[in-house]
Amino acid sequence: MSQTIHIQTGARLHFGLLAVQAPSGRNFGGVGLMVDAPGCRLSVKTSAEDKVLASDEIAPRLIEWRNRYRERCPTEHRPSACSIKVVQAIPGHSGLGSGTQTALALAAALSKLGGEHDVPAIELARRVGRGERPGRVRIVAPY
Repeated sequence: MSQTIHIQTGARLHFGLLAVQAPSGRNFGGVGLMVDAPGCRLSVKTSAEDKVLASDEIAPRLIEWRNRYRERCPTEHRPSACSIKVVQAIPGHSGLGSGTQTALALAAALSKLGGEHDVPAIELARRVGRGERPGRVRIVAPY
């Protein structure tokens, strides 16, 4: 039986990095604001083989995030072959958090496809490799 997961996110207006000299050792923090539009909409469904239906710009990143997700999620929840379709994309390189929002939307869909529910955003980000740069926190919940 085929299962389809639909995820929709908003975008994040990124106002830049701030030097905060935090006791945690992180010297920078970010400020942003979530907005409903533009947004990312994607669907992920079980499939006989892996497929990605997206623009040439985002398709390789979706493949990378999917593979990274599979490597980092618990074996018992590892999603099998799936078809990923980007229905609506946030414009890239425009300060709207398109990469993070799309990566987290995909991670949320893959977690549900693998039978997990309510996985924290920080764990979804870890599984797709977002927020790994020292001194930068780039985690924005997709829902």
